[in-house]
Amino acid sequence: MTGMHVEGTTVSVHDAVPAPIMAVAGGAGAMGSLFAELLLPGVRCCLLVDRFVTDEHSPDEPRVALTPLVERLTAVLGRQGFETRLFAAGRRSPEDGRPVAGRDIRTAPAWLLARRTESPAPWPDAAELLGELTAVAERLCDRPDLPVVVGFVTPNDAGAAARLADVLLVATHYGDAEQFARTLAPYAAGVRTGTLVADMLSIKAAPQAILCRLFPPGVGVLGMHPLFGRAPADITGLVVAVVTAADGRPGVAWQPWLLAQLTSLGMLMTPTGAAEHDAAMGFVQALTHFALLCFASTFVRANQDPTLLLPFRTPVFEPLLYLAARVAALAQHSPEVYRAIQAECTRPELRRLFVETAQDLLAAIEADAPHPLISSSTVSLRSPAPPVPPSLRLTDLVETLGAPWSPANHRDAEPFEQLVTMSSALTEPINGLRHALLRSAGHIRAIRNTRTGLVTLGMVYIDPLHHDRVDLASRLRYRRFNLTAGTLDGPDQRYPGTLAPAERQRLEAALSSLPLSQVQLLSEADMVAWLNQHAGPRSGPDDRRGTSVDAVAPAGQRVRYVGKAHFDLSVEVPDWFDDDCLSRLLVGRRSGAAHLTVARLQRQEATGMRTAVGRIAATVQIATVLDPQEVLAIRQRTSGSERPNGGVPGGGAGRREADRQFAAAIIQRQAEARQAALDWLLAHGCGLLRRA
Repeated sequence: MTGMHVEGTTVSVHDAVPAPIMAVAGGAGAMGSLFAELLLPGVRCCLLVDRFVTDEHSPDEPRVALTPLVERLTAVLGRQGFETRLFAAGRRSPEDGRPVAGRDIRTAPAWLLARRTESPAPWPDAAELLGELTAVAERLCDRPDLPVVVGFVTPNDAGAAARLADVLLVATHYGDAEQFARTLAPYAAGVRTGTLVADMLSIKAAPQAILCRLFPPGVGVLGMHPLFGRAPADITGLVVAVVTAADGRPGVAWQPWLLAQLTSLGMLMTPTGAAEHDAAMGFVQALTHFALLCFASTFVRANQDPTLLLPFRTPVFEPLLYLAARVAALAQHSPEVYRAIQAECTRPELRRLFVETAQDLLAAIEADAPHPLISSSTVSLRSPAPPVPPSLRLTDLVETLGAPWSPANHRDAEPFEQLVTMSSALTEPINGLRHALLRSAGHIRAIRNTRTGLVTLGMVYIDPLHHDRVDLASRLRYRRFNLTAGTLDGPDQRYPGTLAPAERQRLEAALSSLPLSQVQLLSEADMVAWLNQHAGPRSGPDDRRGTSVDAVAPAGQRVRYVGKAHFDLSVEVPDWFDDDCLSRLLVGRRSGAAHLTVARLQRQEATGMRTAVGRIAATVQIATVLDPQEVLAIRQRTSGSERPNGGVPGGGAGRREADRQFAAAIIQRQAEARQAALDWLLAHGCGLLRRA
């Protein structure tokens, strides 16, 4: 157990204790489970308290499923190199009396135990898992072969979890003051002096006042609001607002530990007061979500599919639509969280100001617009505007709305200049990727899936006149390049060019696709390096089976590439020549569309050969990789067709003849690359071997 002692107002952790015991109230919720996953590698024991499914609960009572949380935590521990096993607390198998364990356990209380895979110690027996929560946790934590222990318990064990905890994270809903106090009362009754209680609610003044009233002065209280949810794949650079205890109580030793853990994960801390935090959240969360939810709901009320508008996207509309879609989707997934953001807002007048501004702008637009353009279905939200010059009224209002955002209106203009600059910079990455795709249309590129890491070679397909069909707003469409045959998968269609609607539909149905959010285009050098690492040489194109690049096995299996070849060159070199000299001289050189990727030097017997003094006979081993675009062009020429996939009319005989011509052309092209490498060596200090 963690030992702590108090010396005046300073609490310190005994050096012998490597990690704390952490309890999470509301541990199955979005924020509680996220921080359990983030902090799990740094704790000795983690107790997750929530309304998990139990054997005794009524089907009518709302309960949280255990399995999804167990799976996520198992993945975290697996990445740390641990072997895990889930046990049902206090339950034995009827056959041999052993504790019930395995993936089929779906009820709490339960224990997820982690140990090193090479550990020789047996898993706990039934006796170690029987008893009250505190006693079981102490027994499990005392076992050195179990570095991490995770407990899943219900609120019935809240007091016991608090007695064990060095750090208690409060990730429950606030609701109201009475409900919040009632939820935390069992934790307050069991907490030890020196424990840190950190709440993660989206408001701070009211919860902090209750925490300071419930928990005695010897317990640390910290307000901690992560300004993000579960959605981000990377929390680096995300912000956590930090609020110290409202009653000025001294901090405890676990407070710097917790903040250090968060900063080590790449998060940024914003120290603030409770009132300042709550006022800021009125703008940052309540008003922002209010505006975006209204924006998203307008599409629904108008019966408009927003994805159909992306082909008409502007640099303003597109990011706004993405943000609205994100907030709407999260609100549907976590309605209680988004209800709390609006219901607990301490600046409710902001929403009314937003609506009043919208009404003023709407009235001005309707007063300014020519009457024939005003729809008969328009419903005014205000009484008719007074008869003033409409064009001046709308122009003046628009100018008035925009003026406060102009740097010219501020003494310190730089922050507002940066706001305007950032608005453009935020759209540059996606626009840059689209520009790269447009420049790559009709060319073979190496495409990495950033989610899986897998690389595919394919010809980028974009029809600028029908870009809505291929959905360039959200997806990359491409035709896979077959490494073993030097062809493109899909129907025999000319690319690019004018296609009849039926032909275009057939082609687009055969295209592969990848979400644009997961696309990374490799540079030419990276593509050649990938081919050199994952592809071996082929002797000819007769094997038509074609292995997908995505099918490359991580265990080291390599696909064969018709455009790769190995050669040996017999030359004489200076006796100080080595692999490093050879690589510097050759590797990375390009002869037309052929790249030299490997160069090794091996001495050979000089019997019967004449070498000059200070020189030796050597075999230079090189590998050439042809650019896939060149291989495809050769396939097209030898097939007598402009079709990019090398389709050959005339049946099997015509295909076999085209394959023979293709193989001969590839061999010729690689021989030219070999000769170019030899000529380069001869021009840079090497020589041909001569017989004595």
